[in-house]
Amino acid sequence: MLAAFGLYLASLTPPIITLAIRIAGVDPAGKTAALSTVVLIGALVSILTLPVCGALSDRTRGRFGRRRPWLVGGSVAGLIGLIIAGTVPSVAGVVLRFGIASLGYAAAFAGFLPLIPEYVPDHLRGRLSAPIGFVSPSRCWPGCSWAASWSPSRC
Repeated sequence: MLAAFGLYLASLTPPIITLAIRIAGVDPAGKTAALSTVVLIGALVSILTLPVCGALSDRTRGRFGRRRPWLVGGSVAGLIGLIIAGTVPSVAGVVLRFGIASLGYAAAFAGFLPLIPEYVPDHLRGRLSAPIGFVSPSRCWPGCSWAASWSPSRC
C-alpha cells in the first residue's frame, strides 16, 4: 500500500499543483494554454505507452523479476523528468520533460498494477484492493499541501 501511495503521489501531484506553478513562472501571459498543452501531452504519452510498457513488462525476464525493473526504472525516469521539467526556462522544455516523466510513470504503473493479481490469493484481493483504492483519491492531498506551502503566491 505504501508503494501505491508513493507512486500515485509522485505521478499525480505534479500535474495538479507544481506544473501550474512552473508554467506561471515560465509563461505568465499564456499560462492557461501552456498548462493545458503540458497536461494534454503528458496524458497522451501515458495513454499510449502504458499498454506497451505493460506488454513489455509481461515479457521481461531477468534476475530482478518481471516487475521490479519497470517499477524502479520507471520511477527513476519519472523523477528525473520532473526535476528537469522544473528547471527548464521554456514551455516547450516543460512539455518535453513532462512527457518523459509521464513515460517513466507509465512504465512504473505497468510494473505495479499487475502485482495484486500475481501475488495475492483470490480470497484476499478485495481486502488489499480496497485500501489501495482509498489511496488513489487521497494521494494528492499531502503532495498538494506541500507544494502549496512552497508557492510564492501563498498568503
